[in-house]
Amino acid sequence: MRFPYLLSGLAILALASLPASAQGPAVPTAFDGKYVGTATLTHGGGSCSAITSAEMTVTGGQVVIREIHHTGGVYTYRGNVDAAGAVSAVYQSKALPRDVGQSDFTVSGTIHDKLFTGQRRHGVGKSACFYDMELTKG
Repeated sequence: MRFPYLLSGLAILALASLPASAQGPAVPTAFDGKYVGTATLTHGGGSCSAITSAEMTVTGGQVVIREIHHTGGVYTYRGNVDAAGAVSAVYQSKALPRDVGQSDFTVSGTIHDKLFTGQRRHGVGKSACFYDMELTKG
């Protein structure tokens, strides 16, 4: 009878469809930890705000980056870190205007020797804001 094999296959498919957090703990990486530092405006229009501080938490290849603006606003980016230390994250918000996609709010860079150096881009066209980020592992 093949019915038991069908149930096994369904169980495997169900487990594979679970989010990574539900499948078990993340595998630690050499980059895991908390990084803090600054983001300096390098180019942008008048609508670019000053970022007073930035922090990044890496856990098992996943990254969460929070930046605190001088106005008190906080932007949170989520993404991943690959085995070479390349970071890629996007801003997650349901409040973005329809004509602006989440891919227009990005942080990318590299972790090397406990230091993240990268760029943060916000917006498109002439109103885009570009920042250099430097965060040190604490």
